[in-house]
Amino acid sequence: MAATLLSATRRLARRVPRRQFSFTSAAIAASDDAALRKFINDPSFLAAVDGDAALGGAFAARVEAAHVEVSRIGEPQRDKGGPEVYAYSVHLFAGDDGPAHLGTTRAALWRGQDNAMIFQAAPRAASVPTHVMATLAKTVAVEMAAFGAERVAAIARPAGLCAWIAATRAWEAYDEPGRGAVEAVALNRPRPGHSVLGKGTFRDAESSFTELALGFAGRDEAGECAAYRGAGFALAGANWLHDASPEALADFGGVTIAFHFESEESWNESD
Repeated sequence: MAATLLSATRRLARRVPRRQFSFTSAAIAASDDAALRKFINDPSFLAAVDGDAALGGAFAARVEAAHVEVSRIGEPQRDKGGPEVYAYSVHLFAGDDGPAHLGTTRAALWRGQDNAMIFQAAPRAASVPTHVMATLAKTVAVEMAAFGAERVAAIARPAGLCAWIAATRAWEAYDEPGRGAVEAVALNRPRPGHSVLGKGTFRDAESSFTELALGFAGRDEAGECAAYRGAGFALAGANWLHDASPEALADFGGVTIAFHFESEESWNESD
């Protein structure tokens, strides 16, 4: 029986090739453009650089030295009566093996209303430098203006907001009932004496939590907020409970941050 099982295991091992990955900071730093593209197109590499500070730093430094481009992905989606929705990618220049995508975003254009909104900006790895995502946001904003938008807005998810509030105990700056409500939302748990994290808690937390969110968005050094600031966008406000998904409530209390960029002159000034 044991021999039969061992034989079957060996046959399976021959049938499914084993792949072992080992990445080093030196190899990343020494990579030419073709090797860097291959690294980026390998999901195991992106997981490795996000899980190791040294690898992430080497990757960020190598990308800093590379030339990136922004391209539109496919044709815009058009729903009757709604906006045109475009998708974009920021990537290393294409080689024989195609482009290596570093991040994506989407933009909605309301023709006839002179409005556009950029949203869902997301790097493929946390170690993608902020300036790369800023290049993506600014390029898309300029194109939206070229398409006729006089007002370009952006919506950012302030990832890590709840963790920052918890680490700094920022709720201690407020009086009750805001103090306890902010603590409950940041820790994603009911207030003492409450069985659920409910409407009353979110109502009591709104003013203080929103103030903290705007402060966080103005100083965050990574993520969507930093990318939009780097692209020349200005803080415009906060949208309370804009994203009520469980993941968003746990990460940033469901609040999103609004940015605006209203004229091409503003883009030129931020160059």
